Parts: sequence; C-alpha cells; structure tokens
Amino acid sequence: DDLRARLDTAIDAPAAIFLLIGTNDLGLGETPGRVAEKLRRLVEEIRERAPHAPLHLQSVMPRKAKFAERIRELNAAAWQIAAEADAAYIDLWPALADSNGALRPEFTRDGLHLSGEGYAAWIDVLRPHVAAVAVDH
Repeated sequence: DDLRARLDTAIDAPAAIFLLIGTNDLGLGETPGRVAEKLRRLVEEIRERAPHAPLHLQSVMPRKAKFAERIRELNAAAWQIAAEADAAYIDLWPALADSNGALRPEFTRDGLHLSGEGYAAWIDVLRPHVAAVAVDH
C-alpha cells in the first residue's frame, strides 16, 4: 500500500522496473492471497504508468522456515501475475533458500535480512537481467 501511494514519485520514464515486495506484509500477518491481490493491483498501476518499461517481478526471498509455505504460495501467485502482465519473473528461491525453505544461514544473521554474502548471491541472480536491460538502453 505504501509503495502504491508513492508511484507518482517512484516512476518517471524508467528504463526498467525491478520489483521485490511482499515479505513485510506476510510478516504483519497478511495472507498470501491478500498480498497477491495487492501485488496484482500494483503491477496493473505500474503497467499503466510505464507500459513500455521492462518489468521484472522478483520472488519474495526466503526468511525463517515458519514463513516458507506462505512465501511459496505468494511466489506462485506472483509468477502468475508476472505472466499475465508480460513481466519477467525472477525466482530468487533456488539461490537463497535452504532445504527447509529458510534463508540460508550463511546469507543472514537474523533469518530475515541479508548479510554481505546474501546480497552477493542476490546480485548474482539479478546480474543477467540487469545486463540485458543495459544492452537494450
């Protein structure tokens, strides 16, 4: 909701848009379905404001294992939203999750926020997508 309220100042002729959103809503107790509906509306508004900008929708990153099932459910919905919006879906889960669906311990100190190693792993996933946008512009 906060991001939607700032779209007028956040989008100004972008070359591309990379969106990663939803983990805070889940942490506050929102259901994956409710977060997905908000995400759908946000993507629709972004498409209205920047219809030609490549849109890259990133999956919600893993966090503590107790969130794994809800994050997987939200990410499945996000994948569908990306497909409907002709957006690229970037799945961060394989690079960041352990076998229990938690953020890998080497990538975090608190089970939520990335460490330097976690940011490096995230950047490795994003790099080809950013490079492709840079070539086009």
